[in-house]
Amino acid sequence: MAVPADVYMFGATYLLGVFSMIAVGIVTVYIYLPVFYNLGITSTYEYLGMRFDERCRKCASALFALSVFVYLPMVIYVPALAFSAVTGVSVIKISIIISTICVFYTTIGGLKAVVWTDAIQFSITIGASVLVFFLGLNSVGGFGEVIRIANEGNRLDVFDFDASLTKRETFWAIIVGLTVHWVSHMSINQGCTQKFLSVPTYKDSVKSVFLYSIGMSLTKSLSVFTGLIMFAKYAQCDPMLTKQVAKKDQLLPFYVLDVAGHIPGLSGLFIAGIFSAALSTLSANLNSLAGTIYEDFLKSWLEKHHNHKTAGHVLKLIVVIAGVLCTAMIFVVQQLGGLLALSISLGSVAHGPLLGMFTLGVLCPRANRKVH
Repeated sequence: MAVPADVYMFGATYLLGVFSMIAVGIVTVYIYLPVFYNLGITSTYEYLGMRFDERCRKCASALFALSVFVYLPMVIYVPALAFSAVTGVSVIKISIIISTICVFYTTIGGLKAVVWTDAIQFSITIGASVLVFFLGLNSVGGFGEVIRIANEGNRLDVFDFDASLTKRETFWAIIVGLTVHWVSHMSINQGCTQKFLSVPTYKDSVKSVFLYSIGMSLTKSLSVFTGLIMFAKYAQCDPMLTKQVAKKDQLLPFYVLDVAGHIPGLSGLFIAGIFSAALSTLSANLNSLAGTIYEDFLKSWLEKHHNHKTAGHVLKLIVVIAGVLCTAMIFVVQQLGGLLALSISLGSVAHGPLLGMFTLGVLCPRANRKVH
C-alpha cells in the first residue's frame, strides 16, 4: 500500500530500488552469510558476543527489539487502514483482531508455522496484486497510455543526480540509501537471517537469499507500476483533492474498489492479500523478537533456575506481550505521516548502528572491544 501511494504522489524513483536489491543479495552472500552460517548460531547477535563481548551483544539485541517495536505497529496499521477504507470498521478494532490472530498461530506453531503461513500468504498477496495490476492497466487504455500520462506528470524523472540532502528522492538517495537500508534488513536482521540459516545446507541458504532478492525486486517493480497506473487513472481527478480519501495511504484501497469493485470477490481477495503480507511480516518479526530476547537476556538465568518446558512458556509469553504493546502503539502511528517514509526513517534509528557493529566485526579483524 505504501509504495504505490508514494509513487502516485512523488514519482517512480523508488524503481531504482531494484538495483539495490541485486546489490544487497550479492553483499549478503559474499560478506555476511558465510560468517553466520559457519558459526552455527541461532541468533545473529550471538556473533557480536563472540566477536566483541556480551555488552555489545546485548546492546545490539536491545536495538533490534526497539526497531521491531517501532516497525510492527505500522505493519498492523496497513491492513487495518485498507479494511477500514473499504468497510468503515474502526482501525483500532481491526488492529486488535489482526494482532490476536497472528499472536495465536505464532505462539502455537513457532518458526514452522511462520514459514508455512508465509508461503501461503505470499501466494495470496502476489495473486491479488497481479489481478489488480492488469485490471487497472486495462481501465486506463494500456501500458503505453500509462507511460505517456506519467511522463507528462513528471512521474518518470528517476535519474535525478542532484547530490543535495534536502531533496526527498534522488538517484543517490535511492541507490545508496536503500542499499544500506536493505543490507541492514536482509543481511543482519534476525527476521531474515533466521530463515536463511534454518535450511539444511549452505548451498540452500545462498539459493534462498537470491530467490528472496529476485522476489523482492519483482514485487517492488509491480508496486511501482501500480502506482503509475493509479496516477494515470486519476491524473484529471485527484481523489485526495476531491476528499474521497483522507490519507494518501488509502489511495490503493480506493483504486482497487474503483477498478475491481464490480467483480464479486476480487476486492475481498485484494484485502486478503494485504492482510496476508502483514500477517507474514508480523509473525516473522514476533518470532524473531521472542528468540532474541530469550537467547540474549533470559536464557542464562532460566537455565539455572528452570527447565526447558518453562523456556517454551516464556517464549510464548514474550510474543503475547510484544503483540499487545505493538497494537497499543497504533494510536501513535495514526497521528504520523506517510507509511513508506516513516518505516524507513524510524527503522534507520536502530538499523544504522547495528549495521555498523556487524560490518566492523566482519571486515575489520583488528577491531576489538577495547577503547584506546
